[in-house]
Amino acid sequence: MFRHLLPVACILAAGVLLSAPDIFGADYRYGHFGTPDFIEYWSAFQLAHSGRNPYDPALLMQMEHSLGYEQNIPLMMWNPPWLLVLLSPVLIFPFHIAARLWLVCNILLTLGIGTVLGVTFSRQRAAWPYGLWGTILFFPVWVNLQLGQMGILMAAASALLFWSILRNRHWLAGMAVAILTLKIHASYLILIALLCWIIRRRDTKLLLASAGALALLLLASEVFFPNVIAAWITQLFAVQGAQYVAPLAWQVPTLTGFARALLSEGNSIPLWPLVVIPGGCAVLLSYFLLLRGEEIVWKEFFPILVLFSIFTAPFGWIFDYAPALLVQVAIIYKVYEVAGRQRSWMLGALAALQLAAFVWHSCCVKFQHEYLWYPAVLLTIYFASRFVALKPSE
Repeated sequence: MFRHLLPVACILAAGVLLSAPDIFGADYRYGHFGTPDFIEYWSAFQLAHSGRNPYDPALLMQMEHSLGYEQNIPLMMWNPPWLLVLLSPVLIFPFHIAARLWLVCNILLTLGIGTVLGVTFSRQRAAWPYGLWGTILFFPVWVNLQLGQMGILMAAASALLFWSILRNRHWLAGMAVAILTLKIHASYLILIALLCWIIRRRDTKLLLASAGALALLLLASEVFFPNVIAAWITQLFAVQGAQYVAPLAWQVPTLTGFARALLSEGNSIPLWPLVVIPGGCAVLLSYFLLLRGEEIVWKEFFPILVLFSIFTAPFGWIFDYAPALLVQVAIIYKVYEVAGRQRSWMLGALAALQLAAFVWHSCCVKFQHEYLWYPAVLLTIYFASRFVALKPSE
């Protein structure tokens, strides 16, 4: 694996350097590659570290303006405060250093994800380069690198959970679950399926490991930043004000977001899809796993569960689809075993999808919910690959 990893790492690093030629320059600042969204996490940490409220819109805007942010609406950090605990070794540095460090961390996480998925999905070493290329050429990964977002961290947690479940590494799985709670709305089906599996197996070790890891993060949040959890909850359910755009007003590239955009009338956006769509999916999944007792084959089930968690989530931007790279890599390893034109067609379809996404991102997209076609096509390719894998090779 490591012999194949080196050239892929070089290409990934070269791509980042071409996208951000000023990353090593003295003029690296907000607005450059890796900084547009990273500013919200760094600013929130600085406020929390100094004893102030990291969820206060006015304080955030003041902090962000000091770094060169010019909008009158602050970039809010809506994630739970234990994100600040996890990223504190990076966020403690000055902005220009912290942004560079986070970009390096994301590159290393991306390569680590490709490595973990390679040894998880396939024992054929000849197939590993395909999986690695599929990891670094996944469109949402590059959106995360460009913005300085958290999607790659969520993808790493998903990959770690996947690997840990298959190898019965309870404490590692518990750590991964705790990280997934940073965006629980975009991983809710994974966590529901895992809970059903724990109940059926009476696996107290995994339950205790997950609860213990999350409890440690909660405790650390309150120890380092007193009252920060209460501040987060208060702001999360606050009525939208003129200072920021609240989550209830977001139009996002999920099935829920698309339904809300489709059914909206003027400035009136319906709220019921936020409950009905993910709630219905959660009930159906629980019914099949608990009441009908459907067997969970994690190697087949986990990747598609990752994609459906985001696709049906109440909130989720295009960078939140980074964990869906598990689906792309699963397709690659599945069709690798198929000879003839079927494999070429499937790999070509994935390449065309990623190229189309980059083009769409560069010149076509106006609103986030218009990205819904991307996960829909990825889902179609996944089911097509399962059909191809069942057909006899040419």
